[in-house]
Amino acid sequence: MAHNWSGNITFGESQLLQPTSHAELQEIVATHKKVRVRGSAHSFNPIADASEIALNLQRLPKVCEVDENRRLVRVSAQDTYGEFIPKLHQQGWALSNLASLPHISIAGSVATATHGSGVSNQNLASQVAAIEYVDARGISHTIDERDPRFHGLVVGLGLTGVVTHYRLHIEP
Repeated sequence: MAHNWSGNITFGESQLLQPTSHAELQEIVATHKKVRVRGSAHSFNPIADASEIALNLQRLPKVCEVDENRRLVRVSAQDTYGEFIPKLHQQGWALSNLASLPHISIAGSVATATHGSGVSNQNLASQVAAIEYVDARGISHTIDERDPRFHGLVVGLGLTGVVTHYRLHIEP
């Protein structure tokens, strides 16, 4: 049985799937009626629980692609801050605010509007410029901050679809 980070919530999924490619992820989503993505399971409540199929995206390829001209980075949603930030730093870039814990995933912090650190900083979802996700039919989409639907999808609590990548605003 799987548990959350502190061990006080037991997850009740019937199956845990870990796709290794984008095509495999699309097939899983398209062929299962109900799936829930669980990253680091740093959850204080049962929102990370799945009654049927739980997905973990850790086996998907990870990216950290900086677009210096647009001051954006494309990052894998399943990456944790502890994995992602050193790669970003090596390229001479940073985020305006960070998660206070290195083991939480980018997707989890964005989808739940995690606060990050500092009283005067916006939440971590405010750094998102675009979202790449797979919908319930297994179709991939990209939506960015110019689309009027964007702000309704960023903090989606897992209802946006399976988010695979984000484009985040960065600074030197």
